[in-house]
Amino acid sequence: MKKFARFIGIDDGYFVRNVHKKTKLIGAITKHTILDGVLSREITIDGDDVSEKIIDMIKNSNHYYQIRGIILYGITFAGFNIADVELIYKNLGLPIIIVMERPPKDIFYKAIEKYKPNGIELIKKAGPIYKTKTPFGYTYYQVYGIDKDTASNIINNLAIVSKIPEPARVAHMIARGVTKGDSSKPRAGGDSNPGPAG
Repeated sequence: MKKFARFIGIDDGYFVRNVHKKTKLIGAITKHTILDGVLSREITIDGDDVSEKIIDMIKNSNHYYQIRGIILYGITFAGFNIADVELIYKNLGLPIIIVMERPPKDIFYKAIEKYKPNGIELIKKAGPIYKTKTPFGYTYYQVYGIDKDTASNIINNLAIVSKIPEPARVAHMIARGVTKGDSSKPRAGGDSNPGPAG
């Protein structure tokens, strides 16, 4: 895959459970390190609409035919709104990489089993969790529609200032900035999940 190919990173905005019903879903399109476009939708807290919103957001964008892959910042969004990578790939035909700062803990899976009956099945669709070493530490990742070695190369090519690839890092900053007023605020708080980034 070309070094300057366009990728879209996707992350969700800040929310407080039992206060907010929806939050922003942000897609940041980068051409290597250059921000080339921003897409947005709203998703339901603990809902089931993130996959259809990702599909709609990308498919109806002028950038669709230029994008070479999707990088999700975690597989869960807006609480327990879990991305269905099989459905996304089937509709868009784009390889998917899910990146995490750390592997999920047992409490994450227990929470999924408790609050989202089909959640574990959706997570399993993304396959095993791998790790790749970047100049900033290990990045953990899952893949769909692409092999793990190619995904590792993409992550390292786009890990410019942190172990999170630039499209996902920028999407995270924009999402937090527009929903919380400050992109530098940490994930911990009302919008955090008991597991990997998402």
